[in-house]
Amino acid sequence: METLIYDLSIESKNAKLLVDILGVGNVLNNINFEYKIILNDDNNFSFSDKSVLDHYLDLLEINWTKISSLCDKIIIWVNYDFEEQCNIELTANEMCRMGALNITYCFSAF
Repeated sequence: METLIYDLSIESKNAKLLVDILGVGNVLNNINFEYKIILNDDNNFSFSDKSVLDHYLDLLEINWTKISSLCDKIIIWVNYDFEEQCNIELTANEMCRMGALNITYCFSAF
């Protein structure tokens, strides 16, 4: 069984306010915002035919004027638990959008 874990992580001096503004996520250790989406054989999320990465970027871009001053560091983690082969594909648009928001993208396969 393959599992794909997406984790939007934001270091912030006011993670609680990020949760309030974005309407999703959790506060960890008072300074970390986390919004995790897990995809596997048992559950599939649908964001109107968008990828999870596009969903995260849309959420950040739409709220950027409200949250940019609250974000110290933004990281999108992707952890992929697979059986044989692992492939990753990012579109030029996704890379440009992440770059414009100064987002670090981390991918782990195991």
